[in-house]
Amino acid sequence: MAERAGVLVARPHYYETEGLIESLRTSANHRRYDRRELRRIAITRISQSVGVPLAE
Repeated sequence: MAERAGVLVARPHYYETEGLIESLRTSANHRRYDRRELRRIAITRISQSVGVPLAE
């Protein structure tokens, strides 16, 4: 997910902690993200690049 989104691995984890994206957990406790979460990360990155705070 992080590689496809072009971000460090910690970024999706942080976004999940902040409630911006969600993941499903496997039986081995690995995170699995739906395709729409990738879109949310892209929108968040674009928003931040133009100065929109993450809180908004």
